[in-house]
Amino acid sequence: MQQKTKKQVILITDGDHVAQHVVEEAARRVGGRCISASGGNPSEIDAPALIELIHDAEGEPVLVMVDDAGTRRKGPGEKLIEQLATEDSIELLGVLAVASHTAKVEGVPVMASVDRNGELISGPVDKDGVPEQMDHQKVEGDTVDV
Repeated sequence: MQQKTKKQVILITDGDHVAQHVVEEAARRVGGRCISASGGNPSEIDAPALIELIHDAEGEPVLVMVDDAGTRRKGPGEKLIEQLATEDSIELLGVLAVASHTAKVEGVPVMASVDRNGELISGPVDKDGVPEQMDHQKVEGDTVDV
C-alpha cells in the first residue's frame, strides 16, 4: 500500500447551509478545496470517509466543516476534530472557530479574531463579529470545546 502524503487541512466549526456556501467560496478564492460532504448541521460524515475525501481532493488547503448542531456535550463535530487532529496523514493548519449563542460551554482562549469589518483584532468576537469585552478572552460555540 502506497503511503499517502500529508494533506493540509483547515477545520471550520460550522456546517449549516450558509456556512457551507461561504466555505466553498473561500476555498475557490484561495485555490484550495472544500469538502462539501462535510457540511451539515450536525456533521453526519464519519472520519474514515472524510479522511478519504480529504486525500482525494485536488488542491490545498482542504477546508472541512464540522458541526455539533448546538449540543453542549461532545457532539459529532468535536469527535471529528479529535479524529482529524490525531490523523498522521493530515497536517492540521488550524481551526476556524465560529462563535455561537450556545450557553454553558467552556469555550477556548483566543489570541486573534477577524471582526465584522474584516479587521484582525486581538481577542475574541461574538457571533456577529463584534469584539468581546477586554475581560472576556474566550470564544464560545457548540463545536469548539476540544
